[in-house]
Amino acid sequence: QGRSGRATDPRGRERLPKHGRIFRISMVAMMSRISARGVPSPPDGAVSVFDFCGRPRILSAMSSPATAAAPGVPSWLESWPLGVRVALVGLAYFVLARLGLAFATIAANISPVWPPSGLALGALIVGGLRLWPGVAMGALAAAISAGASPLAVVLMATGNTLEPLVTVSLLRWLFEFRDDFTRPQDVVGFILVLGLAGAPLSALVGTGALVLAGDVPRAEFVAAVLTWWAGNFTGGLVIGPLLIAAHQMLGRVRSGAQLREFVGLLVLLVAAGGTVFVWGLPWGPLPPALTFLPFPLLVWIAWRFGIGGAAVSLLTLSTLALWGTTHGTGPFAPVEGNSNYGHLLAYLVVVALTSLVLAAFNAQREQVVVRLRQREWQLSEAQRIGNLGVWVWDLRTDKFQLSNGGLDILGERRAAFVPTVAAFLQRVHTADRAGLEAMLGRARAAEKPESCDLRMLRPDGTIRQVTTSGAALRNARGQPILLLGTMVDVSERKRFEDEQANLQRKLLETQKLESLGLLAGGIAHDFNNLLTGIMGNASLLRLKLPEDAPMHEGLRRIEASAERAADLCRQMLAYSGKGRFVIRAVDLNELVRGTLTLAQTSVPKKAELTFVPAAVLPRVRADLLQLRQVLLNLVVNAAESLPETGGRAAVRTGTMAVDRLWLAG
Repeated sequence: QGRSGRATDPRGRERLPKHGRIFRISMVAMMSRISARGVPSPPDGAVSVFDFCGRPRILSAMSSPATAAAPGVPSWLESWPLGVRVALVGLAYFVLARLGLAFATIAANISPVWPPSGLALGALIVGGLRLWPGVAMGALAAAISAGASPLAVVLMATGNTLEPLVTVSLLRWLFEFRDDFTRPQDVVGFILVLGLAGAPLSALVGTGALVLAGDVPRAEFVAAVLTWWAGNFTGGLVIGPLLIAAHQMLGRVRSGAQLREFVGLLVLLVAAGGTVFVWGLPWGPLPPALTFLPFPLLVWIAWRFGIGGAAVSLLTLSTLALWGTTHGTGPFAPVEGNSNYGHLLAYLVVVALTSLVLAAFNAQREQVVVRLRQREWQLSEAQRIGNLGVWVWDLRTDKFQLSNGGLDILGERRAAFVPTVAAFLQRVHTADRAGLEAMLGRARAAEKPESCDLRMLRPDGTIRQVTTSGAALRNARGQPILLLGTMVDVSERKRFEDEQANLQRKLLETQKLESLGLLAGGIAHDFNNLLTGIMGNASLLRLKLPEDAPMHEGLRRIEASAERAADLCRQMLAYSGKGRFVIRAVDLNELVRGTLTLAQTSVPKKAELTFVPAAVLPRVRADLLQLRQVLLNLVVNAAESLPETGGRAAVRTGTMAVDRLWLAG
């Protein structure tokens, strides 16, 4: 648990709660599915964003969140056993310690230059506190190699081991330190804790051990402590940020142009730093004001290449300054005694604060920009998915802006469409322009949003149904200065509503037909009962009449008409689902002759009915009543379509061969 009570990992970084991790995984899966369906996704190592007008932009990895990721051990090194990593830390510490001891000024163990301090801090911050045994072994070996007494060796190694342990622990406790150096408070906290806690602790323990062992006189205790402190502080300040931000440097320099820019700036920095601290000016002494000659280059490198670039430039300038000071050149060499290192240390602190804090502020700015642009991209995608567009009309300048979603609704491209109020109105259907202008007028005068439905004309001639809403943004005096609105393409919804209305209408028609069928079935059933009485009485009357009675012909016609009416009743019953079809072999010629005889009473007098039967005609299997009704309808329709002068309706029977093409044609 960190100081704030939030869960942290072994390196002190905040650990997401379980539901946060699930949400992050879900969002990644969702974006993967969206990308698979054709939604544009950012390329690897870059963030694809859209500004308000929908113009695509690519934010490279130089300013993407990847530059602010926690450093951590490289994957290839993480796979190594812990013992191997501890041994590497110890070996590197010993090598750098021997380099620092070459600059020893008090006895053989106190040097104003101590690079292992930065190595130990960087190793424990990047690799975790579990690497402290490597620091302890390296410090112990370095103390032994310097020829100190056993007691002094143990105490000096203890102090040099406690320095990074205490510094890292206090950083995470007091500042909730994030080991990526992308927050200004992390940089300032690193310098304060190292200068006021870590380095003084190591200096007091180590110098006290040398005094107790008799290697350093008591009279030189204060000077020895200050020298030890200055060396550890300088080493931690210069080497620590370099190890922490090494991977960020690799992330920043991703192209040949960036590499050339970075190398060129380093060459200029070496030239400026060498002029100030090493070789000076050929025509005379260096003016004090030129001590700050490297600062513009430091600022440039920190701004362009982040914490990694700032750390490299700090190491470069510090190396030049230390070399010149120890060899008696530069602005700090003329000062007598060891105070020259104090002045140099103050200079390096100012350099570190300037470059590292500026880089941290710029990293924060880039992270904010990335988050804002990612939200803009998400908003643009949400508009595209929801068929939503946004428009803004600046009433002061008459400038009109239309989002990418709005252009999609209009069927326009950004390069081919100049968004103006007049051009937008031209896309509105002429019958709807007055309504849109009235809505805009209401929105300017009212305090609440106004909306209207309209039709938008696309260049391809299609029409889109759109609902637009707008509201006025006012200044302090209550005057409208902007009209901000949205437009939603509701064409698909309108189409769906129309389809639903058609289905509802068809359903009502089906219900009506069903009701008619039920009604027809009831009527046919009752009417069939009446016809039964008519046909029965007509048959009885014929039986009672003499054979030569003239009423026989009329009674036969009554029976035939009643039979036809009974057939209609049976068809109505079949339509209502209460009847049944009788499939049997039917002679079409006989059916036509009988039907034409019945049709004589139904067709107009102007029509002459003729029948041309086929000589050989096979029988067909069908319902006799249905065929008779079809034939009767054809004959009656043909007879009624004849002109007033009269004509002939002919019925022919025959056979022919048909295929799929004939049926389809």
